[in-house]
Amino acid sequence: MKSLSKIIKWSILALVIEIAGFFYVDRFYLAGITSFNIKKVELKNVEVKKKVDVEIPVEAKSISISFDGKFVAYILDDGINVVNRESGKKVSVKIPQDTKATFFSWLPDRDRMYIAEKGSNFVKFSSYDALKDDNIQWATSNSKDVKIALTNSKYEVKDLTFSVNTNVQYVSIGNSGKSIIYRFNAMHENTKEKEFSFKLGKIGVMQLEDRLIYEDISKKQMYIEGFNNIFKDKILSNPCFLGADFDDIAYLGSRTGDKVTKIYYGPLKTPISSWKSINLPTGVTRENISISIDGDIYENMLLNGQIINLKTNKSSDYTGKFVAIYKNGIVSMDGNTLKENKLN
Repeated sequence: MKSLSKIIKWSILALVIEIAGFFYVDRFYLAGITSFNIKKVELKNVEVKKKVDVEIPVEAKSISISFDGKFVAYILDDGINVVNRESGKKVSVKIPQDTKATFFSWLPDRDRMYIAEKGSNFVKFSSYDALKDDNIQWATSNSKDVKIALTNSKYEVKDLTFSVNTNVQYVSIGNSGKSIIYRFNAMHENTKEKEFSFKLGKIGVMQLEDRLIYEDISKKQMYIEGFNNIFKDKILSNPCFLGADFDDIAYLGSRTGDKVTKIYYGPLKTPISSWKSINLPTGVTRENISISIDGDIYENMLLNGQIINLKTNKSSDYTGKFVAIYKNGIVSMDGNTLKENKLN
């Protein structure tokens, strides 16, 4: 009995010590290092800094605006100039002496562009970060410059598209009679993806999946890798690719002649018949339709100097010649001066 009594006493003592230890850890030790307050965080709109007027040379080509409107870039004298629209500072992007800049495209979510540089019989590529003023030549894992040999000196870079999430880029090179699409992975290693003997139209890629999209102008057809059956119900007439957003929603146009009369948008994994659509009774040329990366659909009404959000029916006015829409505004040219207009 004495042994049993001792066991019970020691068990009770151990239990008391253990409880006291837990109490100390909970009330004092953990309170100092692992106390969390969970609360809802309201994201405030980032202050949009005022843009200054920027003078653009008459000879400038391919005028383009970065995703947040902070920078404008254009090709001039075989090089690229980038101007900060908040400070007015201009920078000339360094281009290799044996090449000339023939094509560039801004990324949809950062102030960075991809540049195609053409030599006598080749094309090289680089990335330019406008915020850091840093230009980096594309190179493979073994430090060799990325270079595509041109079998025809008249070949040009026609289009350059990319998926930010998969870090894959596609480049179309050729002329009116022949085109080649090259694919680049995250390491800038390239493969000849497809070669065509027909006139290639616009190319594109989805954002969440590596799905190449391209148009055959001759046959008035469009192809989406892995989803060509999506067109079997022939809902779209003379289809064209308008864009893709960050939710991987595809935006396709059905055309009569050269004008889009209906816009369809939805996920590729569902039939087009189940997609949402917007009618454009009078027809709109593809160049006057813009798809934002957030999924807004804009129509540029040239005659009225007005932008219409086709999802919300909100309108925004601009003056001069339309240049581009970005997430917070509309950019236009008044003579040779780049102007800022409010986007509603």
